Amino acid sequence: MSRFDTVVVVDWSPGKAAIWSGVARAGRDVAQRSHRDHGEAEDWLEDFVAQEVATGRQVLAAFQGPFDDQAELHRLAQRHGAGVWPQAATAAAAVTLTEICPSLIEPVVKAALADAPEAETRDRMQVRLLARALSALSASEMAALMTHAPAGADEAGRILGAGHAALLCRKAAGPEALTPPPLSNDCFALPQGVDWTPVDQALALLRDRLRPVTGTEVVPLSEALGRVLAAPVMALRSNPPQPNTAVDGYGFAGGRCAGPHVLPLVAGRAAATHE
Repeated sequence: MSRFDTVVVVDWSPGKAAIWSGVARAGRDVAQRSHRDHGEAEDWLEDFVAQEVATGRQVLAAFQGPFDDQAELHRLAQRHGAGVWPQAATAAAAVTLTEICPSLIEPVVKAALADAPEAETRDRMQVRLLARALSALSASEMAALMTHAPAGADEAGRILGAGHAALLCRKAAGPEALTPPPLSNDCFALPQGVDWTPVDQALALLRDRLRPVTGTEVVPLSEALGRVLAAPVMALRSNPPQPNTAVDGYGFAGGRCAGPHVLPLVAGRAAATHE
């Protein structure tokens, strides 16, 4: 189980006309959103993080782009008492902010784009796969990524996942990352530990438990419209009364005779309504 309940990855690069964000839990997509600018993205992120914290979830928010120069991110950190990795301890924080680099999973992004619809964008694909990969990490794997860089580490040492590209690629492309998310309103979902009843068992239960809801009575056929039969009804005679091979055909009990059977055909033509 991952240390973080929710992971959000935001393409926060300066100068971008549109900003993409991706949200995942346990290696599964939750949402992707496009924001017109940094202000709109900051407003959405503030509301989203507040809702997650209110539900008791721990959030990892990872941003593409230089973290130190982004005033919006510092405001977010101050409002939620967030830890900023690796500059400050984050173990007790409900929200952890960090910097991420999409190039860590570039092989997976490139392969996914090759199979994606033409309208798919690289930015959207990157935040989606990065969120999937980070949210699919186990607690021990995340701890390995978050081992603090030594004092004086260069810029690469401040990027979450640096040195662990192979692990992130596996998580981004692995089965747990590609599993479709559960339906929010799944009418076929059953409570945990409950299985579907086999058809033959369900039919047996119906036969044993079904009882008439009212009494039975005999009425003329002309008055039976809209009623339900209480028992099978058999016709007293055939209708039509004579054999009608043009419609009904004949039944031949061939099993009563041994050996091959020969059914001779009579020359001639038998049209409907003619004998």
